[in-house]
Amino acid sequence: MWVCGCPASGKTAIAEAAILPLGFELIDSDAVFEHLLRQYGLSAEIQAPTAADKELARRAAAARRSGQGPKMADWGDPLDYLADKQPPTHGHLYAVAREITRRALVTGREERKSLLIVETGGQADKTLKTNQTLKLAGYKTFLIWVSLRSLEDALRRNYARKAAGGRRLHAAIVERSFTVAQEVRGRLVDAFEPAVFAVDNSEDGGGSLGDRIREVRAVIGDWMAGEGPAGWREP
Repeated sequence: MWVCGCPASGKTAIAEAAILPLGFELIDSDAVFEHLLRQYGLSAEIQAPTAADKELARRAAAARRSGQGPKMADWGDPLDYLADKQPPTHGHLYAVAREITRRALVTGREERKSLLIVETGGQADKTLKTNQTLKLAGYKTFLIWVSLRSLEDALRRNYARKAAGGRRLHAAIVERSFTVAQEVRGRLVDAFEPAVFAVDNSEDGGGSLGDRIREVRAVIGDWMAGEGPAGWREP
């Protein structure tokens, strides 16, 4: 089960409330990242990477590809990666979170658990590749796409999320992620169709989130009961 979509759209809230109680194992790197931020006392304010940050990341990736640098998968415990990174940065913690999540996905697949994967729309290539791997392993997969009507909705939700104790991304990150999500939505929908359902989570208050949760749970419940996929519904 995949839950993807726009930044700050409430993907995790919908996934955890609507689908997790149905017996799924949660695979959510952002949830792990937020836990690590609290564990290591780092700010939940995530800034856009600078040109220097991007260059360092590029060099590190190139070194790993050439075999000159360690890969995260080489660490016996991903947290050991932080022992040599004093003090740890947001980038270090995010890398660890992604590796912890990757290993949880591998273990869950090997143990044939029902998997609930929460991912941003910007990770389309990774999502499609992983989904194909799951299908080859015998899994039936379904996509819940969580959308927002506008970038303004995403920015507003992102700001409010910090007040509720979550991460707040720099506006530039939200803008880029929202644009990319809009661009890749068609690719993901085509790949999963007809096992795909879209939900617009733009409305605030008045029990609107509860309505979306009940809607998603009903759709997934029908699908699991063998009544067939819901099919694509444009929000």
